[in-house]
Amino acid sequence: MLDSLLTSLRRRRDVIGWTVRQDRIQGSQLYYSGGRTEAERQVREERFRLSVVCPTTGPDGSKGCGTGEATLLPNEPIQPAIERAIEMARHVHNPPHGLPAQAPLPDVLLEESDLIQRPAERLREAHAELTSLAGKHPNVRLTASEWHAQTTETRLVNSRGQEGSQRGTTFGLEWVLVTGEGDERVEGFHERNRRRSADVPLEEEFETLVQRTLDRRQAASAPEWDGPVAVRDTTLAEFLGGGPLRFLGTASNRYAKLSRWEIGQSVVPEGSDGEPLTVWANRVLPFGMYSCRFDSEGIPGQRLLLIQDNVLRALSASQRYAEYLQLPPTGDFGNLELPAGRTPAAQLLSPPYLEVADFSWFNPDPVTGDFATEIRLGYVVEDGSRKPFRGGLLIGNLLAALGRARWSRETGFFGAYQGPTTGRFEGLKVAGPTAV
Repeated sequence: MLDSLLTSLRRRRDVIGWTVRQDRIQGSQLYYSGGRTEAERQVREERFRLSVVCPTTGPDGSKGCGTGEATLLPNEPIQPAIERAIEMARHVHNPPHGLPAQAPLPDVLLEESDLIQRPAERLREAHAELTSLAGKHPNVRLTASEWHAQTTETRLVNSRGQEGSQRGTTFGLEWVLVTGEGDERVEGFHERNRRRSADVPLEEEFETLVQRTLDRRQAASAPEWDGPVAVRDTTLAEFLGGGPLRFLGTASNRYAKLSRWEIGQSVVPEGSDGEPLTVWANRVLPFGMYSCRFDSEGIPGQRLLLIQDNVLRALSASQRYAEYLQLPPTGDFGNLELPAGRTPAAQLLSPPYLEVADFSWFNPDPVTGDFATEIRLGYVVEDGSRKPFRGGLLIGNLLAALGRARWSRETGFFGAYQGPTTGRFEGLKVAGPTAV
């Protein structure tokens, strides 16, 4: 079908350019509830995504172009899909732009062989390990778990000669733990998505979930806090990947004037006294969740130096917005990467400090970086004690916090983030429930 679709597109004279992406997906899913298997499924899917660029004329007679898209399933009629995409494109009028040119593609580690060759068996093995771990903790109950293993094979071809293929895997899980009964019942929830199962240390993560679930049961109400705040590991990855760096560092938002970031200028407030911030937008990080040989347009993966010593050095740019802003086309943003910090983690965790272990949902304003987000679980560490609490709001500004941050020498990989395992931030506050 792909060859027929390409042949049809090459015959069109009313299309400036086109891109076709073929995705083949297969994998396994396992669902457990109440100590028994609820469902086991095999997944197979194939689809074709077509994007066309057509010439258009604006109300003032200006020449431009529009983009239209359509999705096809195998054996679906080709011509109606092409016509739908073209009709959509004719109703859009943008300044002229092209498509990515033919370019070499990097080799990127994206797959785990076990997830490709025996996905169902690998999931059963993982669940057996989980139930064995749960059996060692009579004070908590594993009430549900979900697992999935998926392989996606992609081929992309465009009208400028760019062509490539890639294959990647994902390993995902969700667990629910319960402790207590009635009004004292507390749930612990855990979710992970990685490209390979080796990047989910089951025993370590389960033990952490058990401890946090038990801590939530005895947690006090949130305190009022105005002092150092520590964030670690996957929670730090969530804190950094919550929106503003990606949003403000993308050329499309700069073109739309939603981002005020300018190349060559600082991205943190004047007078910031933390370690200088350096960030890469990395699409070639081994086994990164956003890694790829090429993005949805066909732009090759690369490691883009976005920020260096607090100064913006580049913007992540699609082909269209790269042309509009006269920037190099770099493709999708990818994974976040930060260099190792200057300080041992143990020193950053010197009391007193407050640690945020889990957010209910970290959702800073993508334009300003401001946030007031609920804490699912945290700890106050002072006077020789580590006291759990839940609730309250962490209040601050992400960009200001990054300007005053200190980072650990120790680094780790957390799916879509690689960098320091610990960050210590000044200038953040926690408002207790009486202040909310």
